[in-house]
Amino acid sequence: MLRFLFFSFFTLSLVATSISQTKFSSDFDFKINFYSASREEIIFDHRIKGSLKGQYEFQTKVLNHTSLKKDSSNISQFIEAVNQGILNNKIKAYYKSYNSSIFKEVEPEYFFYRHDTEFVEDENGDIIPIAISDTIDYSMIKRIDCLQEWYYNIKKNQFEVQTIAFSPVAAIFSNDNKDFHGWMRRYTRKQGNVFSMEKSKNIVHKPNTVWGQRINLSIPLNDFEIKRSIHRESEPIKSILEPHLSRILFNQILTNKLKAYIPKTNIEYTPPRLDSLMKSRVDTEYIEHEYGDVEVIEVVNPYTTSDLGALKVKQRIYFNQKSLKIEAKIESVILTIIILDDNGKYIKNTDLFEVRFE
Repeated sequence: MLRFLFFSFFTLSLVATSISQTKFSSDFDFKINFYSASREEIIFDHRIKGSLKGQYEFQTKVLNHTSLKKDSSNISQFIEAVNQGILNNKIKAYYKSYNSSIFKEVEPEYFFYRHDTEFVEDENGDIIPIAISDTIDYSMIKRIDCLQEWYYNIKKNQFEVQTIAFSPVAAIFSNDNKDFHGWMRRYTRKQGNVFSMEKSKNIVHKPNTVWGQRINLSIPLNDFEIKRSIHRESEPIKSILEPHLSRILFNQILTNKLKAYIPKTNIEYTPPRLDSLMKSRVDTEYIEHEYGDVEVIEVVNPYTTSDLGALKVKQRIYFNQKSLKIEAKIESVILTIIILDDNGKYIKNTDLFEVRFE
């Protein structure tokens, strides 16, 4: 009986019709930046906790600059359909806090029906507590948190990505709806084995996979989130002795094993154009001869892996209306180089290569 409090037969049929006629698909540039430690940067000091882990750890910063506002009605229908699946016991719902990796299976009613206490004034002027029950308002969902696993296949020269869990997250306001208090995760839906890549040994059976990363990705549903940048750290799955993914891609490009483009254009870096780029950066040196004469010469200073900065990643998100799962694909990455001033002070990052994954 409880389920019928949330969804009438009319609502269920309307949602089912909308789902069958709608294709959920959106493109977003989340600007995911990767940072990692090289072997030369590791401090081997037993007095410093974790000092020997530098070559194994990645740090990832995720900044969301684009919302799902243009598909807001479709996303609402998608969430409604998932809710329906949970209430009909076709989809399992789990409770997962932000600070824990444990997924606790909970009865569906926990996520859709709340019990609370309100204080009211009776006819004598006394304040008395009254127990209330109410349905949870899922219209306040402002973002979706995804847990993804990314792999780079060096033989295929492509990213492989899967979303293994997602959670709708609600914005919590004060009683008068004026003050924003924070975020509340409603439930978590597991789409696969969340712990499949928890340890690096679990992917050694994939000989061509040289890099793997677990990503915590928050997807804003509307412009409410634009005012608050999301900085989420990921955890490493597996690293190699040269862990920086930019270096892998850079070397693949220079050896003509990976196609690259001038960023944000359709101009491909052919071998002659690539060679020209490598020779385009020229520095000036001054050489003093034995008689005190100074000669000015130009020296070609080609780009190397030491110039590389953060990766920019563009990802496409799919809301699969048949399986009611969130799927994803890495469309492209841009390799950047770090620009320094004459004193070696950081100025900015500049785009160098764009790699597209069809």
